[in-house]
Amino acid sequence: MNSNIPNIGENSFWGAQSLRKLNLAKNNISLIIEANFKGLVSLEELNLSENKISSFVSASFSALVKLRELDLSWNQATKLVERLFYNLHMLEVLDISGNWLRELSPDVFRDIWRLKQLRCRSCGLKTINPLLYALLPDLLVRRGLFCANFTKL
Repeated sequence: MNSNIPNIGENSFWGAQSLRKLNLAKNNISLIIEANFKGLVSLEELNLSENKISSFVSASFSALVKLRELDLSWNQATKLVERLFYNLHMLEVLDISGNWLRELSPDVFRDIWRLKQLRCRSCGLKTINPLLYALLPDLLVRRGLFCANFTKL
């Protein structure tokens, strides 16, 4: 999109109940909070790639109950907080590639048990906690995990 939006205001999308896709890529967004997406009850795809997001709060996306695909790639996140994806029971594809992550706590993924693809190329991960596979059984079956340079799986 490349509009140089610095941040999303609270309730910015109120009244956009029928919106299914939202592309906010290539802006200057640095912080995501739950109130940013209230009202987007039909949203299925959200692209926040190539922004400056460095941190999240728990349940940042909880209003997006129909979200199937979330792209957070190429931001500046160093950690994904526990319960970040709270209430995203429909999420199937998550891209966290290009962030500066060192580890993925299984608690981050506790609410997205339908996840089929976790893309995390060039994100600095060296290991994956085995509990992640217990929480996300479809990743094992479908081989949807796209990560490079792991020393231990």
